[in-house]
Amino acid sequence: MPLARARGVRATLALAASLGLVLVLAGCGGKDTEAPSGDSSLATELPLPPPARQSATAGDEGAPGAPATVTPETQYEEVLETSLRLMQQRQFHEAIRLLSVATKLRPDDARALRLLGNAYASLNNPPRALRLLQESARIEPDNPGIHYEIAQVAVNMGNLDLADRSARRTLELDPDSPKGQDMLATVLHHRRDYAGLLALLEPVVARDPGRVQARYLVGLAYFGQDRLPEARDTLQEVVRRQPAHAAAHRDLAGVLARLGDEEGAAQERAAFKRLTSGN
Repeated sequence: MPLARARGVRATLALAASLGLVLVLAGCGGKDTEAPSGDSSLATELPLPPPARQSATAGDEGAPGAPATVTPETQYEEVLETSLRLMQQRQFHEAIRLLSVATKLRPDDARALRLLGNAYASLNNPPRALRLLQESARIEPDNPGIHYEIAQVAVNMGNLDLADRSARRTLELDPDSPKGQDMLATVLHHRRDYAGLLALLEPVVARDPGRVQARYLVGLAYFGQDRLPEARDTLQEVVRRQPAHAAAHRDLAGVLARLGDEEGAAQERAAFKRLTSGN
């Protein structure tokens, strides 16, 4: 058993015992919890849950190096931290097993619900991910990160109305969020609202030329409006700044083909194939 998972399992069992609960964890002799199969389709960087405060043992309170008192709170925090480490290592099934227990022990903890939702999203189970993230948002309605993640899942599900609302809510709470701006622009692109996309992101790219994803979305809007020379120039700048941007190579190939530059289009298609085939 991997060390991170072993520690998380021990902490989960200890926490359950301290609360008088009898639990069966998957992979520990009991029935496996449900975990969908699939590949990661959602990469989300979550902050590490804040560590619980640890108190010194009786008689040594405040003494340097005093052993920490093990409490249900510290055990619960260890479960969350272990689950996040497992997700960062792409061990999503293992994380789900721990987090499923954590959310049963504390169903009103938005952090555990959010982590579990992201784990299911990474395993390409967007309906379950969406339910968990929406429950997390109910508990923490003013957390812009949760609304962004809801928008991300909703786009993958094709639910553009929900994605639009959630992206806009993200920006209401954090107006300067680059992820929120790019997410709303992505929704606008799906809706073919190219004018709205450009109104949102052209000023952003002018202020911050390093916003590569925003520049890419601007290039797509130019392409959608048949402004082919501008689309070409914008996408060429994207691949110059970020040569590993596979989608930009693919879309630049389409623009160059429309402009009659078959040689350039072939080069961009080859770059896209190279980046997506792993060669």
